[in-house]
Amino acid sequence: MSKKNELVSKQDEELRVACEIPDGMSFGLDTVTSKDIKIPLIYIAQAMSKVCADGVANQGDIVENMESKVLGGKKGPAKVVPFYFQKSYQVQKEVNGKKEFHGIEAYDGERQYEEVKDGVKYFNYPCFNFFVLVVGDETKHKSTKSQKIKIAVQG
Repeated sequence: MSKKNELVSKQDEELRVACEIPDGMSFGLDTVTSKDIKIPLIYIAQAMSKVCADGVANQGDIVENMESKVLGGKKGPAKVVPFYFQKSYQVQKEVNGKKEFHGIEAYDGERQYEEVKDGVKYFNYPCFNFFVLVVGDETKHKSTKSQKIKIAVQG
């Protein structure tokens, strides 16, 4: 193929190569598991939820789960910067006639809502996960000194 017909620009190729991790090297996260990290979630408050029952939020408010902090709602939108999107399945299985959480599995677009495997009924719920930074959020960095990291967007 001639240089005129390249599908990847030279700059893109240089960036891709610069980001590759050499064999045998890592970022030191080999032993880190989900038990070591707690990732905050943002959700829409439902009428029967604890935050609504306690008067912290109203139905439809956008709430952060770690501190039950209202990020947005009727008074104004939640301000976030999305940086990653992922589709997956939340899988539940039927145990004694009730659905129980089974796990999160990779999305392949091929699954039926209901499946039977080895005599057990499973339910596959497509999920959309948006990973975002909350604009103006101050998070304490745990180290020897308590530092604040401020996330901001210039526009």
